[in-house]
Formats: sequence, structure tokens, C-alpha cells
Amino acid sequence: MATSLLMPRLQARISDGPGRGRGFGVFAWLTSLAAILWGGTGCATQGLAPTEPALPRSTSYLKAEGPAGGERALRIACRRLTSPRFPGQTLWLAGASHIGSPEYYRELQQLLDAQGVVLFEGVRATEHSNGSGGMEDKEALENSLQGAIAGSLGLVFQLVAVDYSRAHFRNSDLSIPELQRLVQKSLASPRADESDQEAGVQFSVLMQALDGQSWLNGVARVLLGFIHAAPKLQALAKMTLIEVMGRVAGDLDSLAGGNPAMKKLLAILVDARNQRVVEDLRRVLEHREGTRGVAIFYGAAHMTDFEARLERQLGFRPREERWLTAFAVDPHGAGLGPEEERMVKSLVDWQMEALGQKPAK
Repeated sequence: MATSLLMPRLQARISDGPGRGRGFGVFAWLTSLAAILWGGTGCATQGLAPTEPALPRSTSYLKAEGPAGGERALRIACRRLTSPRFPGQTLWLAGASHIGSPEYYRELQQLLDAQGVVLFEGVRATEHSNGSGGMEDKEALENSLQGAIAGSLGLVFQLVAVDYSRAHFRNSDLSIPELQRLVQKSLASPRADESDQEAGVQFSVLMQALDGQSWLNGVARVLLGFIHAAPKLQALAKMTLIEVMGRVAGDLDSLAGGNPAMKKLLAILVDARNQRVVEDLRRVLEHREGTRGVAIFYGAAHMTDFEARLERQLGFRPREERWLTAFAVDPHGAGLGPEEERMVKSLVDWQMEALGQKPAK
């Protein structure tokens, strides 16, 4: 099983919000996909200037951009960092959008191929997997849930579009058994409460959703089939994902809302995995393997936490920031009018209110 995990917001009432028609159910379901599609971009490495000023710590690696009625795009940052403790070694935090345009992934591949080492995200099926996670099986990846999501939107799936066979690519993630042990450890703690039990249940639901044989996967594919068959619905779906991603902006506490169980599960899915990467990076730097540059290639929702850890533990500070487009939608070209745009905004406001955020102005 090759999958890049970020927990979808599993709403208990996905289509029955107060005052909502049945049509909202499909779009409400779409917003829950955003968390497994968090994304990134790449940029070209430049020479290191020893007196470069540090940038402020980033609050988000992704944003929705574009004027009302015009093209809306999901834009994702990459940041170049340096540390006085590791002179001459440059680090890129390259976020990963799990779906995007082919052009986006070509630019990303150029960045990754320019580095000496790439530490990439990919939860492994077993602790003894070779690290590629079976990513060479393109057909299976295209038929996976995330591959189906990408195809339904006229986009491509990250694990298909990016070549992970490069010799300098190294898996830097936990395995499913390791994640299961972390969940079980939380359940066995003397301080465990109902939220820990619920976190365990939600982890099981996530595993089922990513299992190609599960009923959850089957339901998702039926909805995706409707989207793929209707260009206007496809454009609405892309616009919804762009707006949700831009509003949540990689804020995992916001994604969890007021749900203690979700916060605990996200702590397992993000905190433990990020620390594994920092430990792997430390070894790479200490062995001087990063003289051509190192890239951490993970979902954008991980990146603000990475910045904080890297500064605290290894002295890294950001020196440069660039933004590239993961994917975009032209409402006018897709035949969408102001009414449909207002519907998307209303839906996203509704979802954000459920997560404890204020509506956008």
C-alpha cells in the first residue's frame, strides 16, 4: 500500500446541514477530500549568500488566489533554508500536492532532481518495505482512491507524476504498523479518555477509506464518477477544493475543529512522522550528504511544523520563498456564473463554521 496520509475531515452529517439542499451533500463531501490532497511545489536552487536575511516563519504554505469571477488557483510555497551549524548545505521544504497539473509536477521534478538527497513522504505497508512503497506500480496507483480523485478532476496523482525511482530519493516516513502502535499506545495510556478511543476509531476509518476494497472507497468512487462525467460539476469540485485548502491553509488545529479525538489523531499522523524526518535529515547533514542540497518532500500541511522543529533543533531559518500553481480553474470558461460561485462560498463558509472558523469576508 503506497499512500501519503493526511486525515480527511470525516463529517458525521455530511449532507444534512441546517437549511441545506441535497445538492450540498456532494460538495460538502468534497471538502472532506481536501485534507488528503494537501500540496506543494518546487523551485530552482540558487547559490548560498552567507549574509542573507532570514524571512519570518511562515504561517502557511498554501493559499487560494484570484479575483472574484476570474481564475482561481491553489498556490503553494517552497522555502529555502540554511543553518550556521551546517555551512554550505541548503535545505528546501518542498510541499507535496497529492493532485495537480502535469506542468506543476514537471517543475517539482526539476527541483528534486537538482538535490543531492530527497527525503520523501510515503507511509509504508510494512516496516521492512524497501522505501518506494510500491510506487513503481503505476496502474495500481492510478486506480487508488487518490488516483481516482485526480482523474475525476482532470488532474494527475502525485505518485504517478513524480519519478520516485531516482537513486537519491529516500523514504522518510513511518510504516502502517508503526502508526498502529502509536495509536494503541495512546489507547493504553493510564490517562486515556473517550477522545483516545474515538481517535482509534477514526484511524480505523481512515485505513478503511484508503483500502481499495472498502465500502467507503466504493461510495467515494460513485461520487467521483458523477464529477468526472459533468464538466461543470468538475469545475465546481475543483473550486471547492481550492477554497477549502486556501481557507484551512495547512492549519491542522483548524482542521480538527473542536474535536479532541481528531486533534490526537493528527498529532500521531503529523508530529511523530515529522520528527522521523528531522532525525533522518540530521544524519544526512552530519555525513555531509547534502552539499548539493537536500529537499524534504512532504504535504504542505506538515511544513509550518517542520520550520519550527528545524529552527529549534538544527538552527535552520528560511531565506527565500516562492509560490507556484498546483492547479487552477477558470469559472467563466467552465460555464459557471455568479450564482454557482456564491454557492461554493456558502458551502465553504458552512464547512469552516463547522470547524470553528469565521466566514470569509
